Amino acid sequence: MADPLVLGIDPDTTTTAWAVVSMDRVFAVGIVRADDEILMLRHASVSFPSIMKGYNLDLGVVEGQQVYSGGKAAHADIVKLAQTAGGLLGVLAVLNPTLPLLFPTPAEWKKQTPKPINQGRTYAHFGIEALVGKDYSWPSGCQRAMRIEGFSRVRKGDWKHIGDAMGLALYGARTLDSRHPKAS
Repeated sequence: MADPLVLGIDPDTTTTAWAVVSMDRVFAVGIVRADDEILMLRHASVSFPSIMKGYNLDLGVVEGQQVYSGGKAAHADIVKLAQTAGGLLGVLAVLNPTLPLLFPTPAEWKKQTPKPINQGRTYAHFGIEALVGKDYSWPSGCQRAMRIEGFSRVRKGDWKHIGDAMGLALYGARTLDSRHPKAS
């Protein structure tokens, strides 16, 4: 039996990232761009069907949102992001009503680990060499990364979101793996 495939989605009102992974491999990554949250949902409803048809997915994971006490983000921005995240979850539910879905908050899936460190750990899990920056990490151009479908179509700055989409998908794969231990 093949490892389960998981679609991870890091929602944003203008740059939403997605990644399809198994426990051991990143199959594809990409970005959906839009000018605002309403257009994001429209663009996603056009982009996601081909992703979902291209892979026999076992789980979808969309990052939920939370307000941090003393956080820098304006509450209105968090509300827009939460609406976008919920809308993206709805798009997945409509496209595949039987696909199990998870909606973890950042604290649930990456704990308190800073973004660059968590992303670096995600890349390392998949054997992808990466550079760790102040705000995020990105693949250094190793052969394994270059073989990922969609790698050549994304910008360096997109990895701020793609790294999280990969991490969300890995969180989902680990969740499935813990529910269904592999037979020896």
